[in-house]
Amino acid sequence: MKKIILFPAVLSILTIFSLTSCGPKSITKTEAQNMYDKTIETQRSKEYVSPKTFIIEETIDEVDLEDGEYHYMTSINYDKENKFLYLHSEGNHDNKKVSLTSYLYVKDNFIYTYLDSNGEITANKIVVDITNSFENTLAGNEILKEGIEILDVSYLESLKTNPLNLLFLNENTKYSSNGDGSLIIDFDSKITMQNLETALLFKLEIENYRLTQYKFHNNNNNENYLNIDLRFQYDKKVVSYLDDNLFTK
Repeated sequence: MKKIILFPAVLSILTIFSLTSCGPKSITKTEAQNMYDKTIETQRSKEYVSPKTFIIEETIDEVDLEDGEYHYMTSINYDKENKFLYLHSEGNHDNKKVSLTSYLYVKDNFIYTYLDSNGEITANKIVVDITNSFENTLAGNEILKEGIEILDVSYLESLKTNPLNLLFLNENTKYSSNGDGSLIIDFDSKITMQNLETALLFKLEIENYRLTQYKFHNNNNNENYLNIDLRFQYDKKVVSYLDDNLFTK
């Protein structure tokens, strides 16, 4: 009787151990380069099915002795299929608080635009009478347009030019993968030039041929630094409409 009970228990322990011991496997630089190129090729192909929704979360911390100090947190919810985009950003510039909330969406044959910039609100509700009104309005809104440009495959191509071309040349760069469609690039080192010590950290993660994380930290001993953290989520519910009363005059 004890053997019958003990055997599944042993299997459970072995299963847990095998799961916890799994993780990214180291790959070569050539394999990493090939996977990165395959990601771009996959997203460029006609067979690629792009995500219906995107969530972008970005944190930027920057101190420049000439331009001042910046700290921002930005979140973007984008549903291209249902014509909905939300952006919220808050932070401070030289200890002065800054906030921005913007909506753009189509609902019941109306296009809604909403902007709250540091408490100053502009809200418009317009009858949709032209094809591609959402896309045209988005193209004309630089804040929202710049926010989602990072979703385009051209962003991956720009990273390949810089900084990836430099990272591929450095022997301290590490590469790993969770399998097909997965790539993790890590770089964490210090560089000293002309008495200036700079700590560089770079991390890029791709899963299912989609960018899921981008991190870049550049800190040096002259008190300047730039830290950028980006995270992406796909195919999650993002639509949350504003109260129609906000658009009544």
